[in-house]
Amino acid sequence: MEQIKLASIEQCTGCKACMVACKKNAISFVDNETTLHMYPEINTSICVNCNRCVQSCPILNFDVISRTKDDYIPKTYCGWHIDDKIRIQSTSGGVGSALAQTAIANGYSVIGARFDHQWNLVHDIARTELELVRFVGSKYLLSDTGRALEESLAILNQGGKIFYIGTPCQCESIKRLVNPRYIQNLLTCSIICHGVNSPKVWHDFVQYLETKNHSKLEKYNFRSKKLGWGKLFINYSFVNEKQIGQKARNNLFHVWFGQHFNQRLSCFNCKFRTIDRYTDFVIGDFWGIERILPNLETSKGVSVLIVNSDRADFFIRLSNNLKLIETDQWSTYSVLKGFTESQFSENKAKEIEVNLQFAKDYKEYTFECMSKLYPTPKLRDVLLDFLCSKFKLKNNG
Repeated sequence: MEQIKLASIEQCTGCKACMVACKKNAISFVDNETTLHMYPEINTSICVNCNRCVQSCPILNFDVISRTKDDYIPKTYCGWHIDDKIRIQSTSGGVGSALAQTAIANGYSVIGARFDHQWNLVHDIARTELELVRFVGSKYLLSDTGRALEESLAILNQGGKIFYIGTPCQCESIKRLVNPRYIQNLLTCSIICHGVNSPKVWHDFVQYLETKNHSKLEKYNFRSKKLGWGKLFINYSFVNEKQIGQKARNNLFHVWFGQHFNQRLSCFNCKFRTIDRYTDFVIGDFWGIERILPNLETSKGVSVLIVNSDRADFFIRLSNNLKLIETDQWSTYSVLKGFTESQFSENKAKEIEVNLQFAKDYKEYTFECMSKLYPTPKLRDVLLDFLCSKFKLKNNG
């Protein structure tokens, strides 16, 4: 019997659709020798070659997905939550929180990412508005979606409604798994994703912080607005009441994230980083809004909201907690950072080479040693990079 072939390590997004689709529990996720991420492995002794895993994979079925795009013309908005407290707590403008609240008010269960007590990032279910607080804020690593996918499918199969928030590939995974009879009870909301980082590296980073500060990590904010929206400031605190705030360039995990050192390989060639999007909603920071609405006050944060379906269009009319300003579609696409792929293939190839070398070093050395091999940049290097980028922009503009 021919062995089933799942997505390669260069393509697999870690969405876990294949694992959830398997009725024989023949698929598990295991560490990979050359990267810092986990990938599916098939137990051939119990696999019956039903092919459900292959049929569920967003990557292996991307050609089918891309052909199902309907004729709805997307609408683009800048927006924010009308409650300033929620807006400030959110990474951008709080549009995700507003949509989730509207979903709860209209009988949906909301699926989003939260940290558990061991600082594992997992997708979970919120059935009340109070439970939505756990999903607030960006978390720059891959979440474990397995259990939430199974519970979401159970809710949909019983006639319930699901509002699913995740990366584009994660949103596509539940669409591949749901019975077509219940697809109308599913709304998907994807974030503008810049790549997901290794949960293993994150766990080691947390342990590194706890050892250094002699206490358990209690709170961690990947994108604080202490210095205003877009200033890339990080806050975290410990059980011993010690609090730390630092610029992103001084935070080891954020620097490694920015350099793509521990990013999943599939993110270097993301199939979903295109103008065509396949979820009902797309949300994210509205970087570049000043070029479209130069007089808009943005210090509290501004989100972009892209509406991609008739059902999504109807849904936002149910919301009474959103301030939305419609923007020109193509102007919006042109200014959004990370919305479409813009990196040259040569630069990408170099980043992948460094990524694999980082993984090789990481498996050989201690975390403390890695912090010295791949340190945060010195201020003079940051200033030099800034001046070089300004010079290139001037010459190109």
